[in-house]
Amino acid sequence: MKPSNQARALLVAVLILALAAGVIAVTLLDASSPVSIWVAFGVVVPLQVALVLGFSIHAIKFSSLPGNSRWLWVAAFFVCSIVSMPIYWFRYLWPTRPCA
Repeated sequence: MKPSNQARALLVAVLILALAAGVIAVTLLDASSPVSIWVAFGVVVPLQVALVLGFSIHAIKFSSLPGNSRWLWVAAFFVCSIVSMPIYWFRYLWPTRPCA
């Protein structure tokens, strides 16, 4: 089963929101202010959880990976998402050819 354009668009939107919230939390806010803690735990963490779940669902449902490889990717998303998500993105989600 191929992922729909809507599923990819949703995953990209969550990715952009997580990156933007992370940049705001790191650069614009003072680390000691309660607002930065709210942004970090109230916005960035839920977006990161959404990304991990979105990538995991994609790996399980939509990809043409063998069964064992799917679960290895899911485990990698939960253990070291900062490394595994970009690798998975460029290997399996990045459009290398136009969709038919």
